Amino acid sequence: MRHVVVLFVATSLCLVGAGAGALVFLAGDMPARDDVREIAGTDLYGNELKLSEHRGKVVLLVFSASDEGAGGDELTQKSLKRLLKRYDAAPFRVLRVNGDASRPAAKAFAERNRYDYHSIYDGPHGPIARQWAVLDYPTFYLIDHRGCIEERYDGFLIPEEVETDVAKMLVRINQK
Repeated sequence: MRHVVVLFVATSLCLVGAGAGALVFLAGDMPARDDVREIAGTDLYGNELKLSEHRGKVVLLVFSASDEGAGGDELTQKSLKRLLKRYDAAPFRVLRVNGDASRPAAKAFAERNRYDYHSIYDGPHGPIARQWAVLDYPTFYLIDHRGCIEERYDGFLIPEEVETDVAKMLVRINQK
């Protein structure tokens, strides 16, 4: 009986240790609040884009793919269009990192849904997504005007939450 207990305790400790190790690994790859990593790539049409081009503005960085399932990307697009319309005159931008399987499929989806923001093509869980510790689509980062990460949202966007966060950040810009 004692061997069974020892075996159980040892197994439990191994599982806890492995889980903690995975969290430490992921946290090590996670960009720090004041360490926004540059994103540079080409958009769906081959134009060069950089995240740093939007310095001075609040940026919602969107990691998503049109094949998220259950209409997930369509829900995301409706939320983004609503945000862009609400903050049209404000220093607010959306930059998408596209995780679709192919650039032509991503381009067709963007044209069909009339994206009115830039989208860098990264491919499925590509190098940019890995650099930013994106494990699942959609994932969102809200970046302030200085280039610091303020929030990370995993899963589908809750428009009211993001609108509130963006509004607070825009007030900070105006108070300068």
